[in-house]
Amino acid sequence: MPKHVLHVGPAETRGGMGNTIQRWCNHPPEGWAADYIATHRDGNWLAKFRTWIRAKRQLIQRIKSHPPDIVHIHGATRASWLRKRKCIRISRRFGLPVIYHIHAGNFDKFLCSWKGMIAKDVNRVLSDPKITTIVLTKRWKKILCKWIPEPISIVPTALFSHPENKKTSRDRFRFLLPARPSPVKGHKRAIEMTLELRKRGYDVSLDLSCVGPKHRDLRNTDNEVIRGH
Repeated sequence: MPKHVLHVGPAETRGGMGNTIQRWCNHPPEGWAADYIATHRDGNWLAKFRTWIRAKRQLIQRIKSHPPDIVHIHGATRASWLRKRKCIRISRRFGLPVIYHIHAGNFDKFLCSWKGMIAKDVNRVLSDPKITTIVLTKRWKKILCKWIPEPISIVPTALFSHPENKKTSRDRFRFLLPARPSPVKGHKRAIEMTLELRKRGYDVSLDLSCVGPKHRDLRNTDNEVIRGH
């Protein structure tokens, strides 16, 4: 009988976090099974609110009827933290170990908001020894460890390549930024770096996945060099 992990987060929402949850549910670690509860959806505020209320109820019912071995909660900042904070509390109330997975690239700024009150709250919640915090890189662990208690583990975003692509040669001069069009994702910075490299004589190009051609960061750029999809 495999162990079971229950992912909790925006599994059905467009974006990197939802894609990550879906990949991990489709490709769980050996000896594990996985499924998810979606806490967010694309749409208006009423649809989002209803999804959250339903998710909270589903989490309680699921733990009571078929408790998983571990609850893996995926979160970001602002309202996401408030929702996931509640999910953490519910899971721990039933004695389940929790993984809290930080996906936000601006979590440090979030911790510094509200005159440090957010940092104190996050630290208090995540100080539970049955909670393990996950960050995406060593750099983020170094930044966040002054606010977030150990244990902090590093788990890069999972990528699964198609078998037919394993022997495909890679173009070292073509860059890809797969991210939603948000300032925190760094599209503007990526464009600036690409243009600077071209000024220095490097024949590089940049593909901005998940960004429409009318995105503000693409204005006044060469469409053959900077491409939005």
